[in-house]
Amino acid sequence: ALALALALAAGRVPAPPASAQTAGPDTLPLAAYANRYAILAMARDATGGALWAGTLGGVLRWDPVTRTYAGYDVPDGLAFHQVRAVAAAGDGAVWLGTSGVGISRLGPDGRWMTLSAAPGGLPSGAISGLAFDAAGGLWASTLDAGVARLAPDGTWARETVVQGLPGNEVNAMRLDDGGRVWVATTEGLGVRGADGRWRAYTTAHGLAGDHSLAVDVDSAGNAWVGTLDGLSRRGADGAWSTRLAGERVQAVVAGDDGVVWAGTPSGLVRLAGDAEQRFGQADGLPATEVLSLLADTGGGLWVGTPAGMAHLAPDGRWLAVQPSDPPLDMLVTAAAVEAGGVWLGTAAGVAHWAPDGAWSAYTVAGTAGGLPSAAVNAVAVAGDGALWVGTANGVARRAPDGRWTAWRAGPEGPADNFVAGVAASPTSGDVWLATFNGVSRHRADGTWVAHDQASTGGGLPSNRVLAVAVDGGGGVWLGTFGGVGHRAADGTWRAFTRAATAGGLPSDYVLAAAVAPDGRPWFGTLAGAAALGPDGTWTTVTRASTGGGLPSDEVRSIAFDAAGGTWFGTPAGAAHRDAAGQWRTLDVAAGLPSALVNAFAPAASGDLWIATAGGLARLRADRPGPRCAAALGVAPDQAVASWLEPGGTQLYAVRLPATYDRLEAHVPDPDGTLDLAAFRGCDAATGAPAAPDGVGRLERGTRRLTMAGRGVAEALFVRVARRDGAPAARYRLHLAIGRVTTCLTCGGRRGFLPWLGAGWGR
Repeated sequence: ALALALALAAGRVPAPPASAQTAGPDTLPLAAYANRYAILAMARDATGGALWAGTLGGVLRWDPVTRTYAGYDVPDGLAFHQVRAVAAAGDGAVWLGTSGVGISRLGPDGRWMTLSAAPGGLPSGAISGLAFDAAGGLWASTLDAGVARLAPDGTWARETVVQGLPGNEVNAMRLDDGGRVWVATTEGLGVRGADGRWRAYTTAHGLAGDHSLAVDVDSAGNAWVGTLDGLSRRGADGAWSTRLAGERVQAVVAGDDGVVWAGTPSGLVRLAGDAEQRFGQADGLPATEVLSLLADTGGGLWVGTPAGMAHLAPDGRWLAVQPSDPPLDMLVTAAAVEAGGVWLGTAAGVAHWAPDGAWSAYTVAGTAGGLPSAAVNAVAVAGDGALWVGTANGVARRAPDGRWTAWRAGPEGPADNFVAGVAASPTSGDVWLATFNGVSRHRADGTWVAHDQASTGGGLPSNRVLAVAVDGGGGVWLGTFGGVGHRAADGTWRAFTRAATAGGLPSDYVLAAAVAPDGRPWFGTLAGAAALGPDGTWTTVTRASTGGGLPSDEVRSIAFDAAGGTWFGTPAGAAHRDAAGQWRTLDVAAGLPSALVNAFAPAASGDLWIATAGGLARLRADRPGPRCAAALGVAPDQAVASWLEPGGTQLYAVRLPATYDRLEAHVPDPDGTLDLAAFRGCDAATGAPAAPDGVGRLERGTRRLTMAGRGVAEALFVRVARRDGAPAARYRLHLAIGRVTTCLTCGGRRGFLPWLGAGWGR
């Protein structure tokens, strides 16, 4: 931190190692498509006039001259997907506050740097605000640890309720021209005077509500505070008043002309004196709700909404800016692969990605009701190429020629309007629907058949059906609220419950069903996953039985790859067990838009599409990136954990910049049962690592490894191995990169600088 701050004080930030914190999109095997519609924060570029917008899926840069935008996310070097704060520095750099990992800096040279939470430094990775003061210090407000300032001398100073803040949960921060720091917290408004003393204001003083969401200060010194209960004004004379009483005000801009703009869930409000004017979608907003506001230097106003941003010019004209890719809400609930691309079910309709990168959106209005509901639960592609869509209000079929047909509950439709799952039989052409009133079958001849608990003699253990899968023999497997139901090809039914299987099925609440290439049905439940073998025995997989290899017992989806591996989707990430029984996990740190994984869609190419609550991810099979064979790409400033059986190995790949001086890796090894090695390449014929370039040493219960840089950008590979005969156990590998940086104020090279990432040293 000291070297960084000294360089800041000299007006220059050294080339940051975090430019390699994740590989670029041309090499990274995991690509993310996240929600860039919800605009959480905005700032104008200090040099080029561009507008930077923080979103749920990275940051957008909007060029007002060319009216084009570019997006940046974790694969580009951003520390975390969700960007809640943006601040533009005078040198052209943009500082981005994320809600999970800390602060990222994108320099004018395109290089990235990340400041993570660390003892004595940034107190939290959940950033809500960023601002520079007149002395060159960087202020950061956090959602759980008060505020902190990075001084030009490199020291961090943290201020919390101990120093006088009304609360440590800070939702917004504003620095005024007089050097005061204003913070909107969940416990009231706080202001730090130029003398360094804090004063707190609550409803007892005149604030409309203690839970404050936004704050701004006009040139006259009047503070405007948005709260859950209205907009409050604290005059320069100390007098209080309230406008918009009872309304949630979550964004505010106070103009020097006396006009105040307030963002609410019900629209934009303009206050000029006693006059009040409201704006909504009919006036030019992309969506009714206003999430963020930014005053334009030319007298205009930028408005951030959940559906993009818009600019209101001084003459009253509106300009809407909405990213076109990907479309719709990126809470992705389902995914299905076809030869012509990938179909996605989202909370706002259906989206399609074509191999040429083009996106298409299908909504209820856009299909003239052919899509019966915007809330999509499941998608599946049938053998005839038709797309079937299960929604919260019926089911739809999109024919290969683009025509839509919708069915709702009834004799000529599904048994219930809530369709939770869809599966198409590859042999009969039938389509099976999991509904909340049993299972329905659409036959190839167009007729409908319903099956429920009563008609199956209890073979369907519950009418609340969540999942459906079809096997190669014509059988159908159903996950329900009461266990698993099976319909054989001859029409006979059988139920499997936790009690009947003696716990082989870990829970009767079954969320997912899938049939493996070997014919075994797998089920995801609230208490783990299980597979039923051909001899009737059950294989159960839980977090405990895998030593944490399965990150959560709530298994929401299951899929299989061509190499004999199995994927499990959980609220804590996507876990993979390979054919040898080794585990690895993909989560937000690895590039997923969200750790909550709802569905998988394996492609014939070997690609895996991952549907998450925050967007879509694609694990490329033809773009292994900086990997040897099946190595797992990781960020260099990161700690990763996994599980190793005796004799098992796990290989990690780290892509590093030319500016690094060394890579350090260490893994706790109190029993001396692990081996740690590093490689600079792989055998061209086998894809296996070459001879080790470095071997870890055991020092006081920790195995440590250091690899020196060579002044070139390169990929390094780190292998962890459990020795034969050692007990299976979990391990935690820590990685960090360092480099020699130049400090203009201290006469040259400063020596090794470790860049500490999340998990380092824990």
